[in-house]
Amino acid sequence: MLILSKLSFLLYLRGCRMWDLTVIAEAPSHVSPSGRKRTKWKVKCSCGTIKEVLTDDLRRGITISCGCYRREQASKRAKHGQGSKKNRTSTYRSWEAMKRRCCTPNSKEFSRYGAIRITVCDRWLDEGTGYQSFLEDMGDRPPGTTLDGVKLSQIVTNPT
Repeated sequence: MLILSKLSFLLYLRGCRMWDLTVIAEAPSHVSPSGRKRTKWKVKCSCGTIKEVLTDDLRRGITISCGCYRREQASKRAKHGQGSKKNRTSTYRSWEAMKRRCCTPNSKEFSRYGAIRITVCDRWLDEGTGYQSFLEDMGDRPPGTTLDGVKLSQIVTNPT
């Protein structure tokens, strides 16, 4: 079993690549409010950004990039651009409300939708492409309209 002293561990970490980060050098230590001293590292991300990261965050995989990975993943999930808080369209808000009414038992409207088995198709619920699929199927919401479920009394079965 290899036991490393603090100095040899510090030397060992230099040049190591962890996730998208390459360790360049030791950075000034971080001192917590309780007085605990924690080692920080200067790292270079695969995108070229240089930042400082705590040793524990690096070793445990809590920090895996400069933030570019998270931004990249977020852009893959929301390609339509209509879901950001400041740009929510009426169509996007209708889609959100539909999911809430049908899928969230804590919603005040759930008793009139989800509780009586009004459901949303899996394609519209998909975390990555749900809204895009909804938009392809339904199109933009026309002004002055709402999205509502079909009342059970209006469902007519075709006797054969």
